[in-house]
This record gives sequence, structure tokens and C-alpha cells, in this order.
Amino acid sequence: MTQLNLALHDYQEIAKDFLIQHPHAGLFLDVGFGKTLTTLATLLELANNGMMQGHILIIAPKTIARSTWIDEIKKWGITANCRSFIVNEKGAKLSKEKRIEAYQNIYTESPAIYFINRELIMDLIKWCHQNEKPWAFPTVIIDELQSFKSYKSQRFKALQTILPQVSRFIGLTGTPVPNGLMDLWSEIYLMDQGARLGKNITTYRNTFFNPGRCMNGYPIEWLPKPNTEAEIYRRIG
Repeated sequence: MTQLNLALHDYQEIAKDFLIQHPHAGLFLDVGFGKTLTTLATLLELANNGMMQGHILIIAPKTIARSTWIDEIKKWGITANCRSFIVNEKGAKLSKEKRIEAYQNIYTESPAIYFINRELIMDLIKWCHQNEKPWAFPTVIIDELQSFKSYKSQRFKALQTILPQVSRFIGLTGTPVPNGLMDLWSEIYLMDQGARLGKNITTYRNTFFNPGRCMNGYPIEWLPKPNTEAEIYRRIG
């Protein structure tokens, strides 16, 4: 990867340095604060300093994965080898056959930035497992990390299986707790595999929450214990 000049604000420089120093990290910044640019600057510095090898996988909502990242790369004059599991070079949706062909080509392509949408990540991981292929993306970036907030979702469970093979993880979101603190566990788990908030959702609940309303004897609501919010933020700070 090569670049022209990325003019970062002071807070973006701080965020970039944090991502470089912490291989598994997240940027929880509001919309408009330049999460994409900061992440690209991080990747460039890592690459230019010989601190990054292999493919990069960016997981994002379809429209963001198809255009937003590519637009930013072009805007800032970054020269990078980019590949998509969503569309071809003309912007047409890949057929299943072409997508599988793209999966197969992963292992012969020179290091590249690959883009995939959230709905397809399970398909990619399943294909690797079924074909006994190693995970080929040591760097994984999730844009809109809050879309992985459900620990019950298939996309979250699929990612769990490949986390030990990920050496650098970046999670990006402006809304890490859209429905409350319970959303945080799975997002943080993807970064640290349970080191800060517990190895499973049960541990997280028992540590930081009390059961609220119940239905048929089972809690359907969990209420934060006193001072829980401050302690959670301290642990993930």
C-alpha cells in the first residue's frame, strides 16, 4: 500500500497510534469523525513499517463495503490492491459461482484488501471449513461493529471460530450500545475473546446485571447493577 498525504486531525492521530499499539482494538467514534480515514492511515503506517503481512478483510454493510471504503481510498490517493466478494470490477453482483471462484483465488493472490458484507461472512467461513482451507485474513476490520451485538447470531458464531487466527482486529462503530449495555459483550468479545467482560454472556450478566421482569420464571430483562456502567467502561477503556 502506498499513499499521498493523509491530513489527520489531532484526535485522529491519537486514534491511529492507539490502533497501532493495540492489535485488537475498537474505535467508538461518532459519525463524521473519520473512522474510515483513521483506519486507512493505520493500515498504511503498519504496512510501510513492515508490521503487516497477508490479506486484510473488511466486513461492512453492503453499501459501505461496495463503495464507501473504495471512495475513501481513491479520494486520498492510496494505491492498494482491492478485491470484492460482493461485486465484480464493473459493479455487477457476483454470482455464487464467481464468488466461490474468488474464494479459491484468495490463496494465490498477492496481499490485498478484500471487502465483504455482513450477510456473506458466514458463507466465506463455512467455505473455508468445508474445504479445509486455513483462514487467510490475519487482519479483520468490522465497520458498524454494533451489527454483531447479538451473541446468538450466526454471523457472531461464525466469527468466533476464526478469531484465534486473527492477529489484528479493528472494530468501528459510532453506536456501540444502541439498546443498552447488554449489547457490549459480543462486540468486546470479538476484540479480546472474553478477557475484559467475561468468556460468555452468562458471566457478563451475573457480574454486571440483575434480572428484571420475568416471564414463565425466566428473566426477559436485565438491569445494570449500581456503578456497573463506570466499571464496564473502566475495563474496556
